[in-house]
Amino acid sequence: MTFGRYSRGNQLGSFQKYTTLFLPTVCGMQFCWLLPDKAMKLFCTATSQAVLEGLLQQFPNVITRLLLKSTPLQTVLFMINSAIILHFKRLKVYKGFWFMQPYGIEKSPSFSVTHQVDWKPRAECVHGKMKCSKFILDGIKVGLTCGIPMDLLNALLKGGVPKGCKGIHKVLLAKLKQFRPNMAGFFLLYGGIYRISSCLLYKYYGHLSRDLQHILAAFLGGASYLWVNKVSFFTLSTVIAIQALWQEFCDRMTTAKKTSKNLVLRLLKDVSFSHVIFTLNMGYLIHNFIMNYEVLNSLTRGFLDGLSSNQ
Repeated sequence: MTFGRYSRGNQLGSFQKYTTLFLPTVCGMQFCWLLPDKAMKLFCTATSQAVLEGLLQQFPNVITRLLLKSTPLQTVLFMINSAIILHFKRLKVYKGFWFMQPYGIEKSPSFSVTHQVDWKPRAECVHGKMKCSKFILDGIKVGLTCGIPMDLLNALLKGGVPKGCKGIHKVLLAKLKQFRPNMAGFFLLYGGIYRISSCLLYKYYGHLSRDLQHILAAFLGGASYLWVNKVSFFTLSTVIAIQALWQEFCDRMTTAKKTSKNLVLRLLKDVSFSHVIFTLNMGYLIHNFIMNYEVLNSLTRGFLDGLSSNQ
């Protein structure tokens, strides 16, 4: 083939497995270093989720089959990830995307130097003086406000229209009949379980530390995964939990005195790994889009089809 002589994938004299698509894609994606960090973190999260799911599909064994097929195992792991993410979001360590926002940290009583101690009345619950019922209903309201539009959009964009259905009103009605409250139910359960657990733990297990109470409530809220039961939710939570733990690690290194003297620790703290990982992720996804199409999920396939104008 004449094309082969001039192809970047043929630099070694023949088409190799990883020089045809993977390495050229990684090299071509180096422009990402010009993009802002916030955008790269978002791209890195989305592509890492797709890569993790692809790896689980690509290498079938006892562990990967359990992770892909066992709903109880996925639920427990999602609950653990939920506890990690909401804990570090509450501490303002991780500020990225997650399905739920944690309640704030209770302020300690203020002290005055020139006067006696200014004792403030103890908050009635983790949410201060707000009533528990309002605290719980507010969380459910926010969840439904986010979930219902997503489900409506999904019903409008997906699903076919019956034959003979003409007119915009009939088409919309046919689409709305396919409405399923998947995300609305997930947000409702997540917010409801998380906030109800927070109140109950404060009331009946007040001897526990505030952080531990919150971690337990966030863990229990993760049981809402049973409503959606999608591998993509589990893999996304795993990626975000790793990011939160990594951010905590970087923050600890920043405050450690020995970091400035240790070249390895300084590099780990300063290098923008979101840029590096994104280029590798895109190399993996493009490579498998051609070589192992079946390991990629439908969302990733659609994204890459659109990126290449279906070519």
